[in-house]
Amino acid sequence: MNKEITVRKSNFELLRIISMLMIIAYHLFIHGVVRNDYVTIESDFWIKDNVFNKIFSLFFFPGGEIGVGLFFMITGFFLYGKSKGHVSKVVIKSAFYAILSILLILLVWCIGSGNLNPPEALDNLVRFLLLPSFEGNWWFVTAYILLIFLVPTLNEFLKKKPMLVFIFVFYIYSVSLLISATNFDVIKAVLFYVMGYLFRMNNTIKKYLKKKQIILIVACMLGWTAIVLLKYLVLINYFNLKIINKLISVFISAVLVPICVWLFFGVFSSFEYRKLPFINKIAASTFGVYLIHDSRAVRYLLWNKILRIADSQLSLCYFPILIILEVSLIFGVCSFIDFLYQKTIERAVYNKFSGYLDF
Repeated sequence: MNKEITVRKSNFELLRIISMLMIIAYHLFIHGVVRNDYVTIESDFWIKDNVFNKIFSLFFFPGGEIGVGLFFMITGFFLYGKSKGHVSKVVIKSAFYAILSILLILLVWCIGSGNLNPPEALDNLVRFLLLPSFEGNWWFVTAYILLIFLVPTLNEFLKKKPMLVFIFVFYIYSVSLLISATNFDVIKAVLFYVMGYLFRMNNTIKKYLKKKQIILIVACMLGWTAIVLLKYLVLINYFNLKIINKLISVFISAVLVPICVWLFFGVFSSFEYRKLPFINKIAASTFGVYLIHDSRAVRYLLWNKILRIADSQLSLCYFPILIILEVSLIFGVCSFIDFLYQKTIERAVYNKFSGYLDF
């Protein structure tokens, strides 16, 4: 196997960082502005009061699906030709941050803030403690672990019939979107994994993309804008027909998002390789950033109690600048916390139990 591909390449590490920033921005939109977990937003929400700020925040929306797709695509790219992947670090880190989530829930419960319902909080405690990677705290973790279990079988099929596998998976993905199938997150993980695998398989594509960087970047911007425009039409119920709105949503997720993911990946894969230790160290914390800022315990408190995005910030004239700074700050703080975890807890665990953690 090409040794250059097995090491951490800074162009892909930079892509991890940017993807996580996009995901944080998406969470700010979906949990802070829209608050989909707590309130129901009517279509007139988007055409009255602070319309500019709302539409500006809507430009964060594509980052959620695109950022997640990029993480799974990177996984497929680097597991090309391998017989298996490893999940030990993912499971251990998830368990550690699940414990922190439990402690935070208990703290909020004890001081009597956050509007936590005691039975619900107790249910969350049990879920986090017994199955931190599988019981809905972080859907990405569940999908990633199940994907890694599928890697040996997937790679065997991809070696023999790569395009047939892609067509089949894309069909399952598209139909699952249309019918809102269960286990869609795993199907999504498989699709973008296959895309990364196929990207790596085509050795001539990188040379071609180097000559098309400007075109790729412009295409990324156009695709992103198209997603925002179509999503806005759906949110304001412009077509006034559920079936049309549903088909537009499917078109966004099944066509525009995969195209944008491929374009972003193409842009960064075409960069010349340089090993940048600082970038690589920051990128190593991206998974921890996700676990910290988007656990059930933190999510509501962060966006609605601490930052108060919808209640206080949405009406501010400098809202666009403020939320960009907040996304960067959240990434920086969470990255620093995870850096401390890597240097203390993770290092201690692997030094003592390394012989048992080869999975």
